[in-house]
Amino acid sequence: MNSPDFPVIDVQPENYAKAIQINSFPLALIFTLVYVPLLGIFLFKAVRNSTYVLWITAFFCQVRIVSFAMRALLAKSESAGENFNLVLAQQIVYGVGFFGILYSAYTMVLDRGLIKGTTGSFPLSRITGNRLLIRLALIAAVSLSVTGAVQAGTSTVQNTINLGKHLKTIAIVIFLVVAALLVVHTIFSMSAEARRSSDAKELSSLAPHGLHVLLLIGLLLLTREIFYLATNNKTEQYKELLFYPFAAGTELIAVILFLVPGLIPLKRELAETTRVTSY
Repeated sequence: MNSPDFPVIDVQPENYAKAIQINSFPLALIFTLVYVPLLGIFLFKAVRNSTYVLWITAFFCQVRIVSFAMRALLAKSESAGENFNLVLAQQIVYGVGFFGILYSAYTMVLDRGLIKGTTGSFPLSRITGNRLLIRLALIAAVSLSVTGAVQAGTSTVQNTINLGKHLKTIAIVIFLVVAALLVVHTIFSMSAEARRSSDAKELSSLAPHGLHVLLLIGLLLLTREIFYLATNNKTEQYKELLFYPFAAGTELIAVILFLVPGLIPLKRELAETTRVTSY
């Protein structure tokens, strides 16, 4: 879960959905409908080429369908918006999945490095290319965000609320750092690929300019986290005029870019390169 998505409501409004500025039914409905075909496409691709990236991206699309459908209901129905538990559930569901899309993007960059033979070819790769480190960082961020969101959103004790807000801030920073590392690793990978001469590895199915697309994906996800950090604990975070372009919109564009041909490595190609068949 990405903690910024969880509301911190310091007063008891009549309508909780309106309190966090869930107002537009059409926008929520549009995002719901857009993710439906994307879910079908990624499921189809996952069945044909069973990789972590495809399955987790399909899961992300399913989570977004549920989340935006709930958001549409909250915007449309006055009684739904007055139900704190429903608003709380929608925010939690929306937060679920960002771990997957960020780690999926990172996985695509690292897998490309394995196939292209550029793994470990630059100094910072011991840090930026460490899958275990990245995975542990994201798990820590999820754990902190869940704890912080619950404490800040449901407690009536001010010290607990403040602690929850601090935990949420730490989680945002971790997500931001991981997104930044993804961008840095991608840039170094572009340089490493450019230095390599043509060989058998260049006959892979990977798109020749795939790293440019992956860099764009990384920048979109980084933009999302910069938005959340800049608006942390501020009402601007929930304004739909900002939320849809900088949070929901950046995610959607990133997921669509996952569909660029040759961006996601084939399972067969990964198995041949790494001798691992557990994808």
